[in-house]
Amino acid sequence: MYGFLTSVNIDACHELLHRNELFCRLICYLTLTVHQFTTYPIEHLYVHHKLVGTPFDPITSPKNQSLYAYYPKAVLASYKANWNYSKKIFLLCVLGNLGYVLLLVKGASSEGGVD
Repeated sequence: MYGFLTSVNIDACHELLHRNELFCRLICYLTLTVHQFTTYPIEHLYVHHKLVGTPFDPITSPKNQSLYAYYPKAVLASYKANWNYSKKIFLLCVLGNLGYVLLLVKGASSEGGVD
């Protein structure tokens, strides 16, 4: 019974995730937190939607592959894709703010704070 309710909740979360309203997304995130599936929104919106139906999509099952062969591969590939995407976004944020950080360091060293 729990598996059925989980699948219904995740299907509902999938629909709420595609809405633009903040409240709908908040409900989606809270529900996925209860099911400990918080990687889903990032992987689904930013990886799966860009690669859907291609061999590079970790979630699209190859033709004639059994569920038992697909599921472990999909779960691990989903986490890996999520990690790689998050790492890329983090690096973009760091590099985007690098000039600001260098100005702060330069300002601190010119004031005598750093020798």
